[in-house]
Amino acid sequence: MKRIRMPGKKNACCLIFTLLLSACHISEFEPRIEASMSASYATLNYIDPTKSLFPIEDYSQSVDKWLPPDSDRADVPLINTVTQKRYFSALKSHLFGMGSEDRSPWNPHYIASILSKEAVSIRNASIDRFLGKDSIFWGENFRIHSTRWKEDVRNNAYIDIDDIYRSSGRNIVIRETLIRGLPTDDPTYDNPRQAGQGYPFDNLQISSIRPGTPIYCQQ
Repeated sequence: MKRIRMPGKKNACCLIFTLLLSACHISEFEPRIEASMSASYATLNYIDPTKSLFPIEDYSQSVDKWLPPDSDRADVPLINTVTQKRYFSALKSHLFGMGSEDRSPWNPHYIASILSKEAVSIRNASIDRFLGKDSIFWGENFRIHSTRWKEDVRNNAYIDIDDIYRSSGRNIVIRETLIRGLPTDDPTYDNPRQAGQGYPFDNLQISSIRPGTPIYCQQ
């Protein structure tokens, strides 16, 4: 399987990468899976015998059954015009607002406050948590991230963050984009032997951005 890795060093504050899971990563550490535990997994019955399948045949899958198109309320809006305008105004403020209270990525007031107060501390918090000397997290194939891996990501994450807003940093996303907590495509899981951990719960997958969304980037 082909892997895509981030080259060398990149001076970018907005860490946007495509998440690619593969089975090619090799680490110098491997967690121990006890034979007795593996055997117990094979004999467990995860289906509750007291439960039965949901009788979906009793419920029509046609939307017209539940929202009749000939109903006298079919054209009634879910929210009134005033509420629609209020939410639309809030959306424009969030995406493109330039006022002192607008939390827009194009707003000099808002971005300047983040660059001067939060950007470095947020970056360092992620480095300390996931790349610390004693930190233990898992990557692909149940393999613990090695010291070499942590050093490579740490070196790529320590960049100079300009605390001055620059209009040239305003951009627009043109395709669905993943936001990563650190500059790596590799997943970072908590102990996969714990319930609710491991794949697909990647700690570094922070969010995603839709096409057409304004963003602020540093070069």
